[in-house]
Amino acid sequence: MASRPDPPAAPALAFNSTLWGCLFAATAIALWGGNVVVGRAAPDADVPPIALNVWRWIMALAIILPFAGPRAWAQRDLLRRHWKFCVGFGIATVGLFNPVLYIGLQYTTAVQGTLITGILPALVLIAAWIVFGTAISRRQIAGVAISFAGLIVIVSRGDRIFLDHLDFNVGDLWVLGATVLWTVQTIMIRKLPKGIDLLGFQVVVFAVGIVFDLPFYLWETATVRLMPLTWTAFYLVAYVAIAASVIGYTLWNMGAIRAGPANAGYIANLFPVFSAIAATLFLGERLEWFHWAGGAVIAAGISLATVAVSAKNDGAGRRPAP
Repeated sequence: MASRPDPPAAPALAFNSTLWGCLFAATAIALWGGNVVVGRAAPDADVPPIALNVWRWIMALAIILPFAGPRAWAQRDLLRRHWKFCVGFGIATVGLFNPVLYIGLQYTTAVQGTLITGILPALVLIAAWIVFGTAISRRQIAGVAISFAGLIVIVSRGDRIFLDHLDFNVGDLWVLGATVLWTVQTIMIRKLPKGIDLLGFQVVVFAVGIVFDLPFYLWETATVRLMPLTWTAFYLVAYVAIAASVIGYTLWNMGAIRAGPANAGYIANLFPVFSAIAATLFLGERLEWFHWAGGAVIAAGISLATVAVSAKNDGAGRRPAP
């Protein structure tokens, strides 16, 4: 009796790719949540924002160079052909994102900054529609709205009157600019030219961002203050270099490639949840009821939206995961 043929494996592979991509993106967000601790500790340690950004990427580049540098060198002709993409990605994600965010947070509150970054999923949906022609479903819109509602629960601490006292200012425009840059990264990584190794690409991107920031770093050093040579400053730079830059940056890019920009955008709304956990672990703050409630609402919105995207396999001409 002839045996029945095995069922096609492609849907399972596609699901696994999306699932792993979401896990990669969520892990990146968890690591970036530790930036709350660094952001609160840096001013007390007299660490200026641009210096923190420059030295984090210098250390990150030094870490990946021994094993990723040969990959970049082996693909130097391919990378040279796509130099505009490499330079644009490096300036937007390494050179501009964190300094723009840090400047914004000097003029606005962390609460308002978190609210503004909460529009990332909506921006990614719109950008994916413009760039890839990805259809936007009602279920996705509902998922984004539900996740944003959970975000409001967390930042308002469950007090609706709290939102009446928000006072928007120029800092909010800087944070909005940083959110747009985050959207650019999430979309652009899906346009990574075929054949380019991700780690080799990141060597070039890190270097571009450092070179772009150097004039601003020199200006800050001459007019604001020097980077302090203390163990505290070293530990702060080491965390954002290793956890947030090398590991988090790589996982976010892998997640956006595998799961698609829309799914990665939804996952970004977990940022206040992981930030609260980091503050609890390292700053002695408490997890309150609104953290749990808001986190549950955010998770529900992400689940609703990502199931819709996964069912359509992201609808954007998924490229094979590296």
